[in-house]
Amino acid sequence: MKTVIFLSFTLITFSPNLFGQVSIDNRRLLNESFWSEGSVYGSRDAYTKLASRNPSDKESASISYAEKLMANNKEIKVILLIDNGDVVFEKYNDPVVYDSMLHGYSVTKTITSFAIGAAICKKIIDLNEKLGNTNPIFIKTGLENATVKNLLMMASGTTSADADSNFKIFQNIIDDYHFNEKSIIEASVKSTILQPRKGIFKNFQPGEIFDYKNSDTAILGFLLNYKTNLKGSDFVYENVLLNAGINGKVSLAEDKNKVFFGAYGARMMAHDWGRLAVWSREKIKEDSCMGNYLKEATKTQISNKEKRFARWFNGYGYQIWTENSWSKNSYWALGYGGQKIAWNHSNDKIMVAFSTSENWHPEAARLYELWSTENSK
Repeated sequence: MKTVIFLSFTLITFSPNLFGQVSIDNRRLLNESFWSEGSVYGSRDAYTKLASRNPSDKESASISYAEKLMANNKEIKVILLIDNGDVVFEKYNDPVVYDSMLHGYSVTKTITSFAIGAAICKKIIDLNEKLGNTNPIFIKTGLENATVKNLLMMASGTTSADADSNFKIFQNIIDDYHFNEKSIIEASVKSTILQPRKGIFKNFQPGEIFDYKNSDTAILGFLLNYKTNLKGSDFVYENVLLNAGINGKVSLAEDKNKVFFGAYGARMMAHDWGRLAVWSREKIKEDSCMGNYLKEATKTQISNKEKRFARWFNGYGYQIWTENSWSKNSYWALGYGGQKIAWNHSNDKIMVAFSTSENWHPEAARLYELWSTENSK
């Protein structure tokens, strides 16, 4: 039985297992002005494609499988298969084309993690700093003892989210947002969202249990604004997206105070999503602060024991899903409605996919397992 709920900036349909059978429509994937205001960077004129090459004979199985998926499921709108920075397979289903602006939904969370890493490397943010020592707004909210690392791990210790990863208070956020009365952070800390989550015998402490929810990431977006003395979106663009070589048009959602909404709202074109994925894969190879951060971000920091969300993933890093039970040795960024970026710990095979339905994740995992294990030579 499906339910419809109005939540932060969006009206969506979901089933009880988020990242299971949810669907969106084309407008929600493509319309860059729908749901939120924000900052826009770059330009369509500066958008370029990644380099490409023809597939090898040894890659034929994954290419054939990707072709069949796109032909048989029109809800899959984009698949890019990338190897060592080159696009080897690229296909679109109507109405998406190569320069459509694509909403990443919760793939934005992974961008937020990259930005937090950049801020840590600039010594602007401390991974182990408690929020109560960062800003008095967090005192007596249930978050005062949570660290930045706890938030990155979705382990703030605060109240569990509803089945859509949000809270009923977000109904008020969208109403107040449009009337320019409240920011995301104001609505959050003045509500019951940030109360300790109760266990059987005691409250859960920060870092103790994984609990996927948008509020933990929204607070990371707030920290980017507060700690960097920039608009969070500016920091993300200048320290992550530009560094990744992204010059095409980018849209990043914000609230009325220009606080970057790190939980979702990033929009870019397909090859720029691929460019971001390639950049992060190159950085992780470096013996550098950012490289070391990404090594930690992409390995399991906490177990997904309760399986309330994305139950085929057994672990979570820093705003990144790990230990996919169907596609071994991979780590993933996931977004509502079927948005996916998949990387492999052992090679440079990347998959970027956007869709309007979550119903094909088993097939996506099979495709990526094929793609990431096929020899390119």
